[in-house]
Amino acid sequence: VKNLRQKLEPEGDSLIRNFPRQGYSIKSVTVVHVDDPKGSRAGRRWAVAGVATIILGFLTVLLYPRALPVNTLIVRSVQLTKDGTPKRGPVLLGGGRLWFQELIDGEWMVVSVPSSGGDAVPLKLPSKGVDLFDITADGGTVLLGSADNGRTCIWAWQVSTGSARLLSELPGDASWAPDGHTLAAGDNTKLLVLDGDRVLGSPTIPLDARIADPRWAPDGRHVTFDLTEAKTGLISIWQSDQAGRNAAPIRSVAGSGQYQSHGRWTRDGRYLLYEAGPTEDHDLWAARDPNTWLPLSPPGLRLTHGPL
Repeated sequence: VKNLRQKLEPEGDSLIRNFPRQGYSIKSVTVVHVDDPKGSRAGRRWAVAGVATIILGFLTVLLYPRALPVNTLIVRSVQLTKDGTPKRGPVLLGGGRLWFQELIDGEWMVVSVPSSGGDAVPLKLPSKGVDLFDITADGGTVLLGSADNGRTCIWAWQVSTGSARLLSELPGDASWAPDGHTLAAGDNTKLLVLDGDRVLGSPTIPLDARIADPRWAPDGRHVTFDLTEAKTGLISIWQSDQAGRNAAPIRSVAGSGQYQSHGRWTRDGRYLLYEAGPTEDHDLWAARDPNTWLPLSPPGLRLTHGPL
């Protein structure tokens, strides 16, 4: 940067500005071409390539450090329940309440507590062995699954009326898109995207693997999911587009340890929170939305230090 400023004298300092802890910005670049009868074309190509490299480099330096907040750590936690009973996820927020499952009298029950904490209230369901998959933002409808002959029946349960509506039969778990209607579900090596009874997409992952825990981005344009390799048992987080196509691993998450799983988007869609680490020592991590126009995807940032 110093050498470049010297080359741009006497306006180097005004053209190249330094932003502390963020990087540099370049105000403008002007290329003056002088015809050379022997090498004009080659010289022109080198000049254009050089200017493009400079601009791209400065944009990267300026924007890349802003990808995640500096020194982002979880410094405080709040206990929300005090019943001492085993619990399992997913932990979902809807209608001002947190929803999860709790082991009551030997059965996993769907329960909810106020987001500020309190006693867990079981959801009164007519059958046992029900899994919690998702919930609408207003907390009015819960997405549930129940096993039946190796298939999973997906139900929409109206909390206010206590009525259920069968949506589909799938071999795995599912989640709602932001529209509250479209579903994404894992079917072994396929990611199914369904609109009612109509399958919008069902691409096959070119691996001996299993897809689970699909989750929609808040804008409804991407679906993240866990991919478990059959041979190694390793889990990684992948994503596809809204039709279930163009599936690929999320590169910014890959360096977080042997296992990455349970990706959840923040409500504004800026970050993907996920669990990662070796086999028995997982931490909570955050990665910037990988679907931006930035030329590089910054690596995930560890938020906790210790087993979860």
